[in-house]
Amino acid sequence: HLKTFTADYRMLPYYQEVDKDFKKNFKETVSQYTPFDDANREKLQQQIDKVSTVIAKLDKDFALVLHKSLAAYAEHVKQADMSILANFIFPLPIPGLTE
Repeated sequence: HLKTFTADYRMLPYYQEVDKDFKKNFKETVSQYTPFDDANREKLQQQIDKVSTVIAKLDKDFALVLHKSLAAYAEHVKQADMSILANFIFPLPIPGLTE
């Protein structure tokens, strides 16, 4: 829900739509890439790279705002206190993520 309050106003419809299925999609993604080892990390990175390819095909102004928004969110997550992240979002240790 954070992005619906902090995102560029042009991104609000996007984040409202994403929010509808976020929990379900997040659980599916975690399940798909567990255990979070080097092989699964590489598979996940390949999927992220595909998203970048799709974003590049969007209207340039929208793509720029979306990219900036997603990059800011990624930075926010990186800066989060890992002990809180580990305890509440990832209750099981994930090598390389919660170390």
